[in-house]
Amino acid sequence: MLLVASVNFATPVVLARHPYTRHNRSPEVAAMVRSSDTEGSLEMFVGTTWKARALSPEQMNRMMATWGKLEASLAENPSVERVCWYITTDGTAGVTVDRVIDADAAAALNLETALALGEFLELDSRILLDLETAMPAILKAVEHINS
Repeated sequence: MLLVASVNFATPVVLARHPYTRHNRSPEVAAMVRSSDTEGSLEMFVGTTWKARALSPEQMNRMMATWGKLEASLAENPSVERVCWYITTDGTAGVTVDRVIDADAAAALNLETALALGEFLELDSRILLDLETAMPAILKAVEHINS
């Protein structure tokens, strides 16, 4: 389970099976991802929410072409793995979660995405914690509140 802050799921979402998950990567890329899993790595999750801006048909076509190139690039990047991708049923917003090998990979992912798609989408990326990792900090915060 992932703890995702400030994501509103009031609008129904559907899972869009992403063609570039690790299960669909070439054996060479999958081997690079496995070889990057070392002891003491700082692997983390990056959650990105997006909301579509008002776009003309020409801008929409440009966005889709740009997004396709970005996704192809990310699929070949051994530092990044798409964990999930959800989109609202009206197509105006969505959320992705990516596993990255360290803070540098997270920063590079966020910068590349923002520069490529910022013209077309409002983007908000944040580091996510699974509940097991977050629980000690949550309990400590509750302890502070109650003391």
